[in-house]
Amino acid sequence: MKIKAHPEHSKYYPKLCGVVDSRKYFYLIDGSVLRSLHDLRKILKSIKPEVFAHHVNSERNDFATWVRDVIKDYPLARKLRELKDPKVMEAYVNYRITWLEWKVKQKKR
Repeated sequence: MKIKAHPEHSKYYPKLCGVVDSRKYFYLIDGSVLRSLHDLRKILKSIKPEVFAHHVNSERNDFATWVRDVIKDYPLARKLRELKDPKVMEAYVNYRITWLEWKVKQKKR
C-alpha cells in the first residue's frame, strides 16, 4: 500500500496531520466534523453507508477534495479520489499518517 510522497513532506507533518483552521472544517451530512486527517481516519472506520455514499459517488469525492484543498496532501488526495470503499480509504489514510509520523522520527535522529 504505497503512496508516493515528496521526501520533504515530513517537514510539513504538523500541517498535514494537525488540526485545520475552523473555517476549513469538513461537515458531513450527518453532522460529524472533520478537523484533521486523524478525524478522517476515525470517521471512515465507522461511517454509515448512506453518509459515505452522499460524500463519495460517481459525481464527487468530498474527502479527496478536502484532503487536496485544505490539508494539501496531494499524493493522498489522488489516491483517495480513486477509492470508493470507506475501509480501503481508512487504510490509506492510516498508512499516510503512520508514514508521516515515521518520517518525523527519522529526521529527529
